[in-house]
Amino acid sequence: MSTGAPSSRILLSGGSGLLGKELLKLDPSIVAPSHAAFDVTDPAQTQEVFRGFPGCLYIHCAAIVGTDECREAPAAALDVNVGGVLNTVKASLEQGCRYVYLSTDYVFEANSTKEGDFLEEDAVGAVNLYARTKIAGEMIAAASPDHLIVRTSFVGRESIKYKGAFTDQYTTRDYVDVLAPQILEAARSTLTGVLHIGTEKKSQYDLLKIAFPEIAPTLRADVNPSLASDTSLNCDRWRSFQRRKHRKE
Repeated sequence: MSTGAPSSRILLSGGSGLLGKELLKLDPSIVAPSHAAFDVTDPAQTQEVFRGFPGCLYIHCAAIVGTDECREAPAAALDVNVGGVLNTVKASLEQGCRYVYLSTDYVFEANSTKEGDFLEEDAVGAVNLYARTKIAGEMIAAASPDHLIVRTSFVGRESIKYKGAFTDQYTTRDYVDVLAPQILEAARSTLTGVLHIGTEKKSQYDLLKIAFPEIAPTLRADVNPSLASDTSLNCDRWRSFQRRKHRKE
């Protein structure tokens, strides 16, 4: 489904994060207030920020990201990843904004009906708090009549907190500089609903060894055998949209 052309004014939360920084490199005209000026857990402040951007395109990147981080601070994870979405959706509705919500392939970790190649309409299922908060965020974001929920997964090239990467876990994740232009293009498009954005399926190890050649190959059985073996996303909807768009151009 698609709607009319979105506003050229872009408001961004989470501008200091991995994706937020990359989006600002791509388009310096994006407005990304600091956390002090735009705390999505503060309803009154959030409403005040949106009053300055009626009819804008809003991209919601603010989040506590990661399974460990959410497990260690569950209340904060709920405040930011759920409450922050609720506050920004309500404020965006008042100002007639397009709402773009960044979600994750983690929402499929508990889906045992298939191995990867997940479609937008496949059932979601979470095994950790991070994924549960992102599923809750998706449900809230969908309350906006002009919403786009982008499920994706990315990593930076500068540093990584793990010493090993799984050779037997598959993903459509890629580096943030690869995916950010596509995410911004989708945000600016007329697409609505849920959209998967990723690249070709590969193992976590094959992806990470490109930027981190010192990383060690690891098996899931050596760490946690219950981890999903394949959370790859089917991105046909996005690729089809890109082909149609480029043909018109």
